[in-house]
Amino acid sequence: MNFYFVSAWMKAFLSSPEAALTFYADSFDFSDPPRERFIRDDRAALAAAIRAFSNRDPDNGLGLHHLEVVEYVGDQNSGLVVWKWSARHADVIFGMPAGGRFVETTGASFHVYNSGKIVREIIYSDQIHVARQLGYLAARKKPLTRRFRRSPKPPEGA
Repeated sequence: MNFYFVSAWMKAFLSSPEAALTFYADSFDFSDPPRERFIRDDRAALAAAIRAFSNRDPDNGLGLHHLEVVEYVGDQNSGLVVWKWSARHADVIFGMPAGGRFVETTGASFHVYNSGKIVREIIYSDQIHVARQLGYLAARKKPLTRRFRRSPKPPEGA
């Protein structure tokens, strides 16, 4: 797998759950520990878990979402996808009332692949940053200044 594959995977999330599911093997393990979501081999449950990402109605409370791949480190067997996510017009985000406010954060998905399909996914996202944006935690006294950048290519033979 590569940056283009995971970018297409992320674009599929914004299209529809059915489009996103085409990237997963029939037998898969999906884990989102921060959201306490663990799904194994249940395509209907995974579709329900990701449905909000493809929402296009700003008035139904599910929010309008944007996802973007920042970096991919890996190969055809496994890889780490670093991504940015934002949402607006959502009533609730991560179980916290959001009142439609704009929020954004970063996260990472670790993938294991078999025959070009995702067989295992583990997600971690910075929910503390979202809680701060929604006013549930105090803001940082000093903002973070480091930005993501593409990793250099490893040296030959490494």
